[in-house]
Amino acid sequence: MNSDVCNQNQPSETVAIQLVEQICRGEQAAIWELYSLYQAELSRQCLIWMHGNAHDADEALSRLVLKVWESLPRHAHKITNAKAWLMRMAYNLCIDLHRQQQRELKRLQPLDSLLSNDESMPQSATPSPETALLKREVYETINQALQALSPRLNSTFSLWFYNDMSCDAIAQHQGISLANVYKRLQQARDMLQPQLRPTTVEG
Repeated sequence: MNSDVCNQNQPSETVAIQLVEQICRGEQAAIWELYSLYQAELSRQCLIWMHGNAHDADEALSRLVLKVWESLPRHAHKITNAKAWLMRMAYNLCIDLHRQQQRELKRLQPLDSLLSNDESMPQSATPSPETALLKREVYETINQALQALSPRLNSTFSLWFYNDMSCDAIAQHQGISLANVYKRLQQARDMLQPQLRPTTVEG
């Protein structure tokens, strides 16, 4: 018991060295202890690296826990600064998450081009009765197509399409990660596109 109290009073660097030595000896419990030693600081840094998005920071930390558990036993014998090693891994995971989100954004072709009036119906300064009717039919088709989506896809897509909210704003509004917003919009797009193509007018 006294040794535990002493350990709590030791500088974190000294404790970290001892934990790394335990990991080298195959003591897996020391992995979580080492992570916990710097967890608060890792959490703060991930929040900064993810530009203040708490959900994305949590996603990065979740990936970090798995990566640490998987990689630390193999690399413990080479680690001279545990804090720097953990921070570097956390930073790299945040960068990977940013890159993944950018790929998702590029894959998410704007449905505006598929549903916009510019492509789906003729334009004029004063819409004719026929154009107004066609516009109403197009949006009725859209509304019907949305009913086929699951509630979570419907709500996310509706905020993006009808409310013209940005993906960042949707993530904050719905309490989900930005990556999850991209994923939902992509899924909605894939489901809606085949149903909406017949509503467009050629020429």
